[in-house]
Amino acid sequence: MVIAACLGGSYWFMQQVPAQLVPQEDRGVLMAFVKGAEGTAYNRMVGNMEQVEDRLLPLVEEGLLLSVSIQTPAFGGMAGDQTGFVIMQLEDWNKRDLSASEILAKVRQSLGGIPDVRVFPFMPGFRGGSSEPVQFVLGGADYETLFKWATVLKEQLEASKLANGVDLNYAETTPELVVNIDRRRAAELGISAQEISNTLEVMLGGKSETTFVDRGEEYDVYLRGDEKRFNSSADLSQIYLRSRSGKLVTLDTVASLEEVASAQRLSHTDKQKSITLKANLEPGHTLGEVLDFLDAKAIEQLPKDITISYAGESQEFKDNQSSMLMVFGLAMLVAYLVLAAQFESFINRWW
Repeated sequence: MVIAACLGGSYWFMQQVPAQLVPQEDRGVLMAFVKGAEGTAYNRMVGNMEQVEDRLLPLVEEGLLLSVSIQTPAFGGMAGDQTGFVIMQLEDWNKRDLSASEILAKVRQSLGGIPDVRVFPFMPGFRGGSSEPVQFVLGGADYETLFKWATVLKEQLEASKLANGVDLNYAETTPELVVNIDRRRAAELGISAQEISNTLEVMLGGKSETTFVDRGEEYDVYLRGDEKRFNSSADLSQIYLRSRSGKLVTLDTVASLEEVASAQRLSHTDKQKSITLKANLEPGHTLGEVLDFLDAKAIEQLPKDITISYAGESQEFKDNQSSMLMVFGLAMLVAYLVLAAQFESFINRWW
């Protein structure tokens, strides 16, 4: 009876104690992810990152930060031109009185309220990773339904104050220009769709035409239109194409432009369309608390055709948590077998 009571009590305590994959460590470094509006140009994002740097330099002068390194676009452009990443090196542990968590609070306060961008400062996570610890994945048949329910969970998590920097990896807010070609008119003028495509590529994006070598280094030579002349969709009418007769005609003669909003990327998980809810932990709260909150809300509200899964540190946490009971049971079995071998009996009565 005593053993049964201890086992039951242990299980009860396991449910009450906050769960975390690993405790947060003071690694002597802080990071921040900067996100601008969808479709923000590179030059504008550079200006935004300069504002972030200006906000952090006073902390360097105070001695809270040792150095600041900024990058845009973040992760070599994989996250889009409208992103930036900041690495803040802290003083050696012996040379500062504040912990990384306390300095993070000051950094978050300094970087608040910057127009045009959202800044998410955080401490490095599991194994020093730079991704958010909370990664809650919704999977289903179409993005419209997934986005609707992911937005609901996002708003509820923000209201709970358990996490900060709550965001989704999907948003139909990226401005996109769709060029609709009048094929009949283009054929009459002797202009092919390929010519229109190549012209737009050169004028707006740039195209590598050749290379040159200088001091043993090879450089690409890009041909590109003057970007200062293209500030709106109406300016694209200034692009000229050469017809079969040799005369120049404007792009709007053979094509019309339509501005639409689309998603920058379409993610898939386990061959299903998916949207991931990402967030950083608020001080004093654990990963287990946040995932339990999201699990409860998902079970309560989500339709049955939407699946939930996890990624990153959240996946590691769930995998370790699910195997804990099995490991505990195996440990009990091994201890029992050792005792059975010692007493040469599977049942040894004390009376």
